[in-house]
Amino acid sequence: MSEKKVVATWIEPGNPFDKAKVIRKTVFCDEQGYTEPQEFDNLDAISYHLTIAFDDEEPVAAARIFPNKDGITYHIDRVSVLKPYRGKGVGRILLQNLEDQIRKLGRKRATLAAELTAVGFYEKLGYKIYGEQYYEYHLPVIDMEKMLE
Repeated sequence: MSEKKVVATWIEPGNPFDKAKVIRKTVFCDEQGYTEPQEFDNLDAISYHLTIAFDDEEPVAAARIFPNKDGITYHIDRVSVLKPYRGKGVGRILLQNLEDQIRKLGRKRATLAAELTAVGFYEKLGYKIYGEQYYEYHLPVIDMEKMLE
C-alpha cells in the first residue's frame, strides 16, 4: 500500500458519513453479525468519522472517535478494514490518522475496546491493556489505552 497515495477524509460530528457506514455495515453487520441498530448508535452524531482510501478510489477502511468527559481522552471506535485490505498496513495507517486527529483536538490519551483477536495488533502500535475482558454484544473485548505525545 505504501506506493499508493493515502487519502484520509474526516467527517465532522453531525454530518452524513455514508461511505464510512458502508464499510462498517460490511465489517460489523455482514461479517460479525451485529444488527444495524447495534452498529449505528447515538454516538455517531457526536463523533468524527474517518475513511481511508488510496489514489482517490473508494474508501477501504473507516473508524470514529468521540471525546471522553475527562478532558484528555478520545475514544477510538468502530475500527473497520475491508477484508481484501487486511494485513496490508491499512489498519496501521487508519490508527495513525486517528491518533493525529486526537492530538490536533488537544487530547493526550486514546482509548479503545479491542476485540481479543486484535489485541496483538494494537499492542504493536503502543496500546496497553487496562481492565478486565467483557462482552460488547456477542464479542469479547478488552479496554486498551495509549498516551499520545
